[in-house]
Amino acid sequence: MNYLEYLIKNHPTRKCNDEKENFRKYVLSEAEKLDYEAKTEKTSDNKNDNIVIGNPEKAKVVFCAHFDTPASALFPNLMLPRNKLLFFLYQFIPVTLMLLCSYIPAMLISDYFFSSESNASANIITFEFIFLFLYFGLFYLLYFAFKNKNNYNDNTSGSAVLLSIMAKLSSEEKETAAFIFFDNEEKGKLGSKAYYKDHKDFMEEKLVINFDCVGNGKNILVLFNKKAENTAESEIMKESFTGNDIFKTYLFPKKGSVCNSDHASFPMGVAVVACKNTKNGIFYTPNIHTAKDTEADNGNIEFISDCAKKFAENV
Repeated sequence: MNYLEYLIKNHPTRKCNDEKENFRKYVLSEAEKLDYEAKTEKTSDNKNDNIVIGNPEKAKVVFCAHFDTPASALFPNLMLPRNKLLFFLYQFIPVTLMLLCSYIPAMLISDYFFSSESNASANIITFEFIFLFLYFGLFYLLYFAFKNKNNYNDNTSGSAVLLSIMAKLSSEEKETAAFIFFDNEEKGKLGSKAYYKDHKDFMEEKLVINFDCVGNGKNILVLFNKKAENTAESEIMKESFTGNDIFKTYLFPKKGSVCNSDHASFPMGVAVVACKNTKNGIFYTPNIHTAKDTEADNGNIEFISDCAKKFAENV
C-alpha cells in the first residue's frame, strides 16, 4: 500500500485535536489489520497522546516518528544536518528581523510621546512594553498562528515510513521491533520527552530510530547520538542502510551533526533524514513549515523501510 499517498489525501494536517484523533484511529485500525497490539498512551503530564505499537520494553529497537504537523511559518525552516555553523547563522536571520521590526517602532513611538528628560522613565517603560508586544506578536505570527496545509515531508513522510515498516515485517520480526508515533514534536518534542520520562527505566538503553523529513532528497543521512555511536547495533545499521543507484546513504556521528527531532529525547537515539545537496556538498532539506512542503517521493519511503526491515532482521 502507498501509505504516503493515502496520508496526504486523507490526513493532510494533524494539528488540531480532531485531526489528531482521526489519525490515531486510522493508525490503530491499520495496526490491528497487520496483527499488532496497539494503543493510544497519554503521558503522565496529560499533554500528549502518543500511539504505541508493539512492546517497547521487550523490543530490541523502537522505530518512531512524530505525527503532528506544524504551523505555516512566514520564514521557512531549513534543515542543515551536517553544517552547524550555517544552521545557527540561518536561525539568526528571522530573530534579527524580528528584533529590528520591534525595536525601531518601539523607539520611535516612545520618543514621540515621551521625548523630554522629565519623562525618561515613562519613555523606557513605554519602549519596553511596545518592544515586547511587537516581538512576541511577530514570533507568534511567524511560527504558530496559521495551520500549514501542506506537510508532505514534515512529517507525513516519517509516518508513512513507520506504517510501511510495520507492513513489511514478518511475524518473528514483529517481536523484535516496536513503533511509536509521537505527539507534539512541533511544540518542542513534548511527546517524546514525556514518554522518556515516563519509561526511563527501559528506554535509557533502548535503541530508538527516528524518521523525520525523509521524503525529499536522495541522500539518506543516519545521525547517531553519542551513546549509540559505538554499539553493535550501529554496526548492523551500517550494513542495513546501504545505498544503490538512486539513493546514497551516509552514517554520521553526533559530532558535527545537528538535527532537532524526537531522537534527541533518548540517550540511544538515531535520526534518519533525507536531504538534497549543493555542488559544494552541503546537505539541506528545504521548504519545511511552509505551504511549499509539497515534495515527497514514495521511492524514499520504500527504500528507507526496506533498510529498516533489513535492520530488524539482523539486530
